[in-house]
Amino acid sequence: MKNKILIGIAVTLLGGLFAVCAYFGIRTLIRKQDPVEMSVAKFTELEQGEWVTFRAKYALESASYTVKHSINGVIPTGTEYYYAVFTDDASGMMIIRADKNWYSRNFDDEGVAKDEDGCLVTGFVRSTPDGTDRTFRLYRDKLQQSYKITISLQANHFVDTIAVKISILQIIIGVIPFLAGIIFLVCFKTGLVDNQLDSRAGKTFLIILILGFIGYAVVVCHFLSYV
Repeated sequence: MKNKILIGIAVTLLGGLFAVCAYFGIRTLIRKQDPVEMSVAKFTELEQGEWVTFRAKYALESASYTVKHSINGVIPTGTEYYYAVFTDDASGMMIIRADKNWYSRNFDDEGVAKDEDGCLVTGFVRSTPDGTDRTFRLYRDKLQQSYKITISLQANHFVDTIAVKISILQIIIGVIPFLAGIIFLVCFKTGLVDNQLDSRAGKTFLIILILGFIGYAVVVCHFLSYV
């Protein structure tokens, strides 16, 4: 009876984790089908939780920000890359998150988009983490002092161009323990856990299970670095 209760609790927790992760991951991907078209000039109209798409003609490599994550400062779990894009008259500034080579792939050394129509940016609007918003406010202030202009900045939100990757990681995080729970339940019900654990196959299965949990922990830490 006690074992059945424990199994029931475990299945409920794993099922709940799968449902939550799948819900948020799939919901974000579904919203991508209908992104809001906008211009950098309308950066103040960003609303958290929506997909937007626009073209940016200018960016500034010096106004970029890298955030490195690790466990106890030893084991790296992920690196975030934030960039600033600007309106055509440089009066507005928007924060985006992209991959490491996004700037060099889309802009020249002077910060002008390689595509004459501008760099196409599509992403999910999220709240800007503490620290990142302050950094870009400092960038904005320095630019204003250097060029004697006024620059508007929506520092509370940023456009996440790697949101699809994050959503897929969310779904994976939910699926892995759910499938592992089903496999373990089948093994327990069929007696494989009790009868075969001391055999070579059982020990191999146990090693694979441990390595799987370690891999899962790495995926979770990597994912948490981006949300």
